[in-house]
Amino acid sequence: MFNFDVAAFYVKFNFATPATPKPATGLVPDIAPEFTVFSGDFRDSPEWGSAYVINPWHLYQAYGGPGTARRALRQHERYVNYVGGKASGKHCELRPG
Repeated sequence: MFNFDVAAFYVKFNFATPATPKPATGLVPDIAPEFTVFSGDFRDSPEWGSAYVINPWHLYQAYGGPGTARRALRQHERYVNYVGGKASGKHCELRPG
Protein backbone atom coordinates (compact mmCIF):
# COMPACT_ATOMS: atom_id res chain seq x y z
CA MET A 1 0.00 0.00 0.00
CA PHE A 2 2.96 2.29 0.60
CA ASN A 3 4.47 1.83 -2.88
CA PHE A 4 1.43 1.14 -5.04
CA ASP A 5 -2.18 2.25 -5.26
CA VAL A 6 -4.02 -0.95 -4.36
CA ALA A 7 -7.29 0.60 -3.20
CA ALA A 8 -9.24 -0.92 -6.10
CA PHE A 9 -7.84 -4.37 -5.31
CA TYR A 10 -8.94 -4.16 -1.68
CA VAL A 11 -12.44 -3.06 -2.64
CA LYS A 12 -12.69 -5.86 -5.21
CA PHE A 13 -11.48 -8.41 -2.66
CA ASN A 14 -14.33 -7.45 -0.35
CA PHE A 15 -17.19 -7.03 -2.82
CA ALA A 16 -16.60 -8.19 -6.37
CA THR A 17 -15.11 -11.62 -5.75
CA PRO A 18 -16.98 -14.75 -4.78
CA ALA A 19 -15.03 -14.71 -1.50
CA THR A 20 -17.84 -12.83 0.18
CA PRO A 21 -19.46 -14.71 3.04
CA LYS A 22 -22.25 -17.18 2.56
CA PRO A 23 -25.32 -15.09 3.46
CA ALA A 24 -27.01 -17.67 5.66
CA THR A 25 -24.01 -18.54 7.85
CA GLY A 26 -21.36 -15.84 7.46
CA LEU A 27 -18.79 -18.46 6.42
CA VAL A 28 -15.89 -17.14 4.34
CA PRO A 29 -14.59 -20.17 2.39
CA ASP A 30 -10.87 -20.76 1.85
CA ILE A 31 -11.13 -20.87 -1.94
CA ALA A 32 -13.03 -18.66 -4.32
CA PRO A 33 -14.91 -19.31 -6.40
CA GLU A 34 -15.86 -22.37 -4.42
CA PHE A 35 -16.19 -24.88 -7.25
CA THR A 36 -15.44 -27.75 -4.87
CA VAL A 37 -16.79 -27.71 -1.35
CA PHE A 38 -14.31 -29.24 1.06
CA SER A 39 -15.36 -30.54 4.44
CA GLY A 40 -13.83 -30.09 7.84
CA ASP A 41 -11.40 -27.42 8.93
CA PHE A 42 -10.04 -26.72 5.46
CA ARG A 43 -13.23 -24.99 4.32
CA ASP A 44 -13.46 -22.47 7.11
CA SER A 45 -10.01 -21.90 8.55
CA PRO A 46 -9.75 -18.33 9.82
CA GLU A 47 -7.00 -16.95 7.57
CA TRP A 48 -9.16 -15.71 4.68
CA GLY A 49 -12.06 -14.74 6.88
CA SER A 50 -9.76 -12.65 9.02
CA ALA A 51 -8.31 -10.97 5.94
CA TYR A 52 -11.84 -10.27 4.76
CA VAL A 53 -12.57 -8.38 7.98
CA ILE A 54 -9.17 -6.69 8.41
CA ASN A 55 -8.65 -5.46 4.83
CA PRO A 56 -11.18 -2.60 4.99
CA TRP A 57 -9.37 -1.29 8.07
CA HIS A 58 -6.06 -1.28 6.19
CA LEU A 59 -7.79 0.41 3.28
CA TYR A 60 -9.14 3.11 5.59
CA GLN A 61 -5.75 3.66 7.24
CA ALA A 62 -3.94 4.01 3.91
CA TYR A 63 -6.45 5.93 1.82
CA GLY A 64 -9.01 7.41 4.22
CA GLY A 65 -12.75 7.30 3.86
CA PRO A 66 -14.71 4.65 5.74
CA GLY A 67 -16.94 3.70 2.79
CA THR A 68 -15.64 0.16 2.27
CA ALA A 69 -15.78 -0.68 5.95
CA ARG A 70 -19.31 0.71 6.24
CA ARG A 71 -20.51 -1.25 3.22
CA ALA A 72 -19.06 -4.48 4.60
CA LEU A 73 -20.05 -4.09 8.25
CA ARG A 74 -23.07 -6.43 8.22
CA GLN A 75 -21.10 -9.12 6.38
CA HIS A 76 -18.25 -8.75 8.86
CA GLU A 77 -20.68 -9.06 11.77
CA ARG A 78 -22.02 -12.31 10.30
CA TYR A 79 -18.51 -13.70 9.91
CA VAL A 80 -17.40 -12.77 13.45
CA ASN A 81 -20.57 -14.29 14.88
CA TYR A 82 -20.03 -17.41 12.73
CA VAL A 83 -16.51 -17.84 14.13
CA GLY A 84 -17.75 -17.13 17.65
CA GLY A 85 -20.44 -19.76 17.27
CA LYS A 86 -17.82 -22.37 16.43
CA ALA A 87 -15.77 -21.64 19.56
CA SER A 88 -16.14 -23.98 22.46
CA GLY A 89 -16.49 -22.50 25.91
CA LYS A 90 -15.93 -18.78 25.56
CA HIS A 91 -17.14 -17.10 22.39
CA CYS A 92 -17.07 -13.69 20.84
CA GLU A 93 -20.00 -11.67 19.64
CA LEU A 94 -19.92 -8.49 17.65
CA ARG A 95 -22.55 -6.08 18.88
CA PRO A 96 -23.39 -3.03 16.79
CA GLY A 97 -22.44 -0.02 18.73
